[in-house]
Amino acid sequence: MTCSEHGFSLELRNECSIEALRLAYEAYLAAPENQILSLSSCSVDLETLLNGQDVESLCRNAVDSNGEVTFNEIAQQKDKKFVESFFRGNTYWNEEVQTNYDLDNPNGPAINILKEDIAQIPLYYELVEQKKVRYPKELDNFNLDSCDMNAVMCCWPLDRQANDNNGNCATPYDTNCIDKDPADNTDICGVHLDRGKFSTNVNSDGYTIFEGDNDDGEGAAHCHGFAFSNNENDAETRYMGNNLFYISMYDHLYKRGYARNFPGSPMCACVEHMPIVTRSDCTQIDASETFTFEYDPSDGFSVTVSDVDIEFNACQGLNNNNNDLSAYVAQLEKDGKVTLAQKYNLSRHLVGHGNCPETNELNLASKGIVRGFHEEAYEETYSFPPTDTNEFVHGLCVLGASSASAFSDTDHDLEYTVVADFKDGVRLWNDREYVVSGIQGPEMCEGGIYLRPSLHKSIDRYTDITIGANPSSGDYLSVCVFLASGSDQRTGNWDDILPLDRFTTSELFTWSDGRIEGQMRSYCKTLPEPPTSTPSLTPSLPPSDLASYLFPLVDTDQFVHGICTTGISFPAAISSDPNLVYTEVPNWTNGMKMW
Repeated sequence: MTCSEHGFSLELRNECSIEALRLAYEAYLAAPENQILSLSSCSVDLETLLNGQDVESLCRNAVDSNGEVTFNEIAQQKDKKFVESFFRGNTYWNEEVQTNYDLDNPNGPAINILKEDIAQIPLYYELVEQKKVRYPKELDNFNLDSCDMNAVMCCWPLDRQANDNNGNCATPYDTNCIDKDPADNTDICGVHLDRGKFSTNVNSDGYTIFEGDNDDGEGAAHCHGFAFSNNENDAETRYMGNNLFYISMYDHLYKRGYARNFPGSPMCACVEHMPIVTRSDCTQIDASETFTFEYDPSDGFSVTVSDVDIEFNACQGLNNNNNDLSAYVAQLEKDGKVTLAQKYNLSRHLVGHGNCPETNELNLASKGIVRGFHEEAYEETYSFPPTDTNEFVHGLCVLGASSASAFSDTDHDLEYTVVADFKDGVRLWNDREYVVSGIQGPEMCEGGIYLRPSLHKSIDRYTDITIGANPSSGDYLSVCVFLASGSDQRTGNWDDILPLDRFTTSELFTWSDGRIEGQMRSYCKTLPEPPTSTPSLTPSLPPSDLASYLFPLVDTDQFVHGICTTGISFPAAISSDPNLVYTEVPNWTNGMKMW
């Protein structure tokens, strides 16, 4: 006689897996009443008893056999497309607002009352605390084949319900609940139109930018989502339909009245199809349930689930960063439930506070749209070396130009305002009240086009800046840079570098706001560079024979290098470091001293 000739049952609490089943079986054999089994030949290993049965399938089938609820049942609509349309941001659930002004009866009772229109939602909430909701993977929004990051999110721009302590919709509805806002918890950066085209029917591969935030941008926006494990038997994956119901229909529509979608994207979908945002709130599933494994010697194991209790709680993210979708995915990755690649890819959709400008630049670049000048916009352009100080105080000016502009492709907060007729009294920076005095002559760009920086000093090290201009008459113009002088070291080291590229230096002039003042110099260069005699060793070479190259700035604390040329008669090299000089060594070969 063996153990396989006797039936028995094992209970697993909250976790249904081969590991949990093995522990339960070992505990069963170790129980005092079963000691005789474990000490006799009656003991049989678990794999033998399973006889090829897959534990994960047994667990999954147990949950499914407990019954499930569909979104069509919850919506209770005749239109079979209603649920799909709702998640896109449409249907009267999203579009109507309570009113007392019915066209058929202007003085009648209130209509479009949200809590009456969706009165079944709280009843289903009680049901889905105990029963699985079928995740609508048949809808394009939630197709798991295009949900690679294991994250789903909803975003709402509208509040349509008053007196719920969420959003700013208020009574009376007809005056105080028109185009009202949800509680703001994110910044919408932009929308890839091709990602949500199945919801919007917009056949475009463009990218829409939502500049600014709140009243300076898209207005208030609220996003809330959830994430799930790669293991389909984990609770957050088995009950992901429940989480979608809770977030979209119960917590935000029924309880808060949040509705509609942002243009170009659905209201709810896998994150791949949603707007790019800075962050999202997050709800996690905490499920307690009992899995009972009944072993029958003839039929093997059968599994039932009971005592199901599903709770919806704020996500417990990594480093105690709770109620945050990105932090929750980081915790799932730490727990081995999603991959590092999935976490990284999500960071390109939930980009973090203050990162919209850079994110939009990258996404525009993916469409072939980059910052800079059109190739035919300006006859003359000049790209300055990267700044090499932690702060940078400067101004740009062009003399003899009909038009000019400048941009930075590394600091997207740095912009330039065109100011005509540069002279005393001109304001130098957009974020300061400092004005200039002492401007005299072309060496200080008097009368030129001033390009006023948006930032006085908060410009990071290694910022790139490019200027472009068109001559107003003739072939030449003068590009000037204003840099701090004296003890002010916020020059980007341009005061050392630019003279090496034939920029000439002016006398000092002053900036002040009446309380604080400082001094600057102008560094100007003629474009295009007129031909000049080239200083060189005798015999002198005509300009057409000159070959030169300006290396990028050294970007390490120490620098080991050597320079070698071939096919050149009179090589030479110079540096902004006065201690660095070069000695010409002809016929370079093995065995020669390098430094």
